[in-house]
Amino acid sequence: MFQCNQKSKTKTAFKFKTRHQTLHTAEGRVIARVQTDDQGRLYSTKRISVERHQLRTPPAFAMDVSALNEAQKLGVKYHQLQDRETGQYFVAWHHDFIKHGFPVNRGFNPQTALGLAWWQKRPQPSDYGPQPKPPAAALQQDLFGDGMGVAA
Repeated sequence: MFQCNQKSKTKTAFKFKTRHQTLHTAEGRVIARVQTDDQGRLYSTKRISVERHQLRTPPAFAMDVSALNEAQKLGVKYHQLQDRETGQYFVAWHHDFIKHGFPVNRGFNPQTALGLAWWQKRPQPSDYGPQPKPPAAALQQDLFGDGMGVAA
């Protein structure tokens, strides 16, 4: 935390500056930070307001296409969103955006949206990315929330 001044041999305090990689819109606006988890994987993180940012029809979260392309080039493995109001986290794999995402353009930049079924809710941040997806029958059961889902 202290650096020795070679000329006067006195100690002066300085702040460590951590430079984070960031994801940007096509116009260059920063929309997310890129960090490294405990396993050395890169992930993007962003604080959002679910009330404002969640698509209602169909229910999904969307990311700017430019930012997703930048994430791909950097080697980002997953994306993490945090709701400002509740503190709830949403985590999804980057490859799910590529495989299951769909294009949307609702007056902002072109975006790719990923349905809520591909996002996992977490009460706290994840250092290990999303968990493996359960079988389709379990997903169907979870949709009803009461264990009365249709068995496969």
